Amino acid sequence: GRLFSSWACCLLFIGEGIVAYRNRNIVDTLGPIMQHSNRTKVRSIHQTCQVVGGSMVLLGLLFILSHKIDSNKSIISASIHSILGIIVLLLITIQIIVGTQKIHSFNHSFVTIRRWHGEAGLLTWDCIIITILSGILQYLPMSISTFLLIILIYHCWLLLHIQMKRKAIDSEEDEENSNDIIDQMEKIEIEVGDIHKQLLDDDIDEFEDID
Repeated sequence: GRLFSSWACCLLFIGEGIVAYRNRNIVDTLGPIMQHSNRTKVRSIHQTCQVVGGSMVLLGLLFILSHKIDSNKSIISASIHSILGIIVLLLITIQIIVGTQKIHSFNHSFVTIRRWHGEAGLLTWDCIIITILSGILQYLPMSISTFLLIILIYHCWLLLHIQMKRKAIDSEEDEENSNDIIDQMEKIEIEVGDIHKQLLDDDIDEFEDID
C-alpha cells in the first residue's frame, strides 16, 4: 500500500510539474495565493512538483530497502524493475539540478541554458512509466484489475504527451509573437536613432549660426 501510494504520488506530481507550463488551470488555481508574475509562478509550481515527485521516488526506494532489510534479503537486486528504478532516480536528480541551474541563470543574467532540459524531462517521464509497468508485471498477478491499471497508466502517459504536443504549437505561436515584438523594438530603435541624429544636426546648425 505504501509503495502504491508512493508511485501514484510520483505520477501525479511529476506529471503536473511537466505540464505546468502548458496547463493554465494550475496557474489560475494557485496563482491567487502566490506572488510575482505568472512566469515566476509557473516556474515555482514546476520546480516544486518535480522536487515533491522526486522525493516520492526516493521514499519508495527507502520503503523497498527497509522491507529487504527486515526480510533479511540482499539490498542489491538485478531485476529489470530495480535497475529501471535506479535509472529513474538518477534522471530525476539530474533534472532537478539542471532545472535549478536554468532558473538561477535566467534570474541573474536572463540567459537560457540547458535547452535539452525539457526533452530530457519527457524521457524521464517515459522511463518512470516503463518502470511502473515493469513493477506491475513483475509483482502483481494478471487479472482484470491489473489490466485496467495498466490501461490507466498508459492513458496518463499518452495524455501528457498529447498536452505537450499541443503546447509545442503554442510555443511556435509565442515565438512568432516574440519575433514581431523584436521587429517592433528594432523599428523603435531606428526611429529613436533618427530623432537623435536630427537633434544633433539641429544643434550643429544652431552652433554654426551663432558663429
